[in-house]
Amino acid sequence: MIIKMNIWKILGISPTSDISEIKKAYREKLKVTRPDDDKDGFMRLRDAYETALDMAQSQLYDEYDERARS
Repeated sequence: MIIKMNIWKILGISPTSDISEIKKAYREKLKVTRPDDDKDGFMRLRDAYETALDMAQSQLYDEYDERARS
């Protein structure tokens, strides 16, 4: 797994739990990071994307859980 500090740098965005922003950043990076041309770079990008989504979804779940307990 990629160190959490680097995922945002790889995606080219600030840390966020906004899933649509993460997906948009991933789509933009896919335009210049092709698996045929740079397999390692593509794998780093994919890992960063998946980790960012997992973190965002986890944070959203935690926020929902906190509101449900209030």
